[in-house]
Amino acid sequence: MSAVARTLAGLDTHATHDPDHEWLLGNLTDGVDYLWDYAEQHGVADRMVVVMGSDFGRTNFYNSQDGKDHWRIGSYVIMEKGQRWTNRAVGRRTACTSRSG
Repeated sequence: MSAVARTLAGLDTHATHDPDHEWLLGNLTDGVDYLWDYAEQHGVADRMVVVMGSDFGRTNFYNSQDGKDHWRIGSYVIMEKGQRWTNRAVGRRTACTSRSG
């Protein structure tokens, strides 16, 4: 089994979050689509697990520069072909009581 890690540069948007992330997230989803298509073509999609995540999340509000700062709440996406447990959220979220998070 092989593992591949890829870091997307530029996702650390403390200013102009929305214009920067629109393009970057489009590239990310295109890359994930390509990965699954490639795995299907080579007959390994049913033996593959894709995990995407970050070591931190983004605040749910904008800072003074229309950016988003680091936040302690993060998320992960786990993908596996044909699983019954798909299409649901697992875990819980706690409310942040301060802007500094």
